[in-house]
Amino acid sequence: MIASNYIEHVGKITEANNNSSNHLFQLFKATRTGLQTFLDNNTKELTPEERMIVGNQNLEINRMAIKLDADNKSYLLKIVGAIGTPLALLGVAVLAGIANNNQQELSSNEVFGEDTDEDSND
Repeated sequence: MIASNYIEHVGKITEANNNSSNHLFQLFKATRTGLQTFLDNNTKELTPEERMIVGNQNLEINRMAIKLDADNKSYLLKIVGAIGTPLALLGVAVLAGIANNNQQELSSNEVFGEDTDEDSND
């Protein structure tokens, strides 16, 4: 129950992050398109320096999009680790409980005088 609630909560966080990133990518795309349209429509009127400035702005937007993508991938890897670690610990706790229960059963067999391998060798 706790694990499913945890995973659900992390899923909501990841979804919100993806939605935010998608909006930014759309904004980047619209800005790049606008800059390119401006450049295409005004090439003759712009000086070489002005054209270079517009081109550099487009390159900067591309760099920002690449960084955002890399940051998102890093974030998702951290989220996977954040989910995996508690679930692994929960699994270890369950296995330890099973092992402890099996040990208790062995002890109770000895208490009730049931034969064990060690007793039959005597």
